[in-house]
Parts: sequence; structure tokens; C-alpha cells
Amino acid sequence: MKTILIGAGSDLGVHVDGARNAPKRLFFDLKNFYDGESVLLEQNPNILKSRSLADKKKNDVELEKFNQNLYQIEEKYLTEGYFPITIGGDSSVTIPSSLADQKVHENIGLIVFGSSPNYDIFETTPTGNLKDLSLAAINGYKCYELKKYHTTNPV
Repeated sequence: MKTILIGAGSDLGVHVDGARNAPKRLFFDLKNFYDGESVLLEQNPNILKSRSLADKKKNDVELEKFNQNLYQIEEKYLTEGYFPITIGGDSSVTIPSSLADQKVHENIGLIVFGSSPNYDIFETTPTGNLKDLSLAAINGYKCYELKKYHTTNPV
């Protein structure tokens, strides 16, 4: 099975900047010993992000555009038989990555490295960071608008 590294350089799921740079930096560090395929998707640098903790749906339009692109990239490589390894900025990128996997494969596994479980919903997130809703959205527990491009029915 062919692998592909997919860099998802977005920090639209959080109210602070910086996480979007992680994939690009990691790809730079890997170039000396990784000679496989890779794709780097980066968010529009001109986006003015909402930083208000009271804004429970901050950056949702911009994040949806980024996630739609990531979903299409993931789905394309999955259907071509690749094993994608997605390296994100913030953990909101797990939403399109996992949903593309769910569309192509019946059973999937997910490994997320992060500092919190990310199972909040819009009504319970203390920060309004959309990355906090990623696992609930993937599992179909509310947060439906974060997965509107996916075709399965919500639970």
C-alpha cells in the first residue's frame, strides 16, 4: 500500500495563530529522509480570524472551505489506494480526514495527538474553538454543520 503525507496547515479551529505552520515545518524536517509522496494544503493567509471566546462558531465559514478541500484530497487518495497520514495544524482537520476515511472504508482507526479530548459541542465548548468539536462531529453527535459535505446520516 502506498502512503502519502497530507499536510493540513490550518489553525482556523482555534482563536490563536501558529498551528497552521506545523505541517510545513515538519515536511521541511522530513525532506532529508522521506522520499514518498506528500501534499500540503494551506489556509488562506489573508483570513481575519475571530478571536472572541464568546463567538461559539468562530471561523466556521472559512474552516468549512478549508475542510471541504481537505476532504476532497483525502477521498481522492483513499480511492486510489493510498494510506494517507494527515498532519494537521489544529485538530479540526480530523473532521474531514476521518469523514473521508468513513466514506471509503467501513471501519477506521484514528490516532489524535493533542491536549484535550475534543468532544464538546457548540453548546458546551468553553472557548468556541471548533477544534474542540471534532470528535463529536465525526461521530455524528450534533455539530452537523461541521460535516455538511459528508453523505452519511447523523446519529
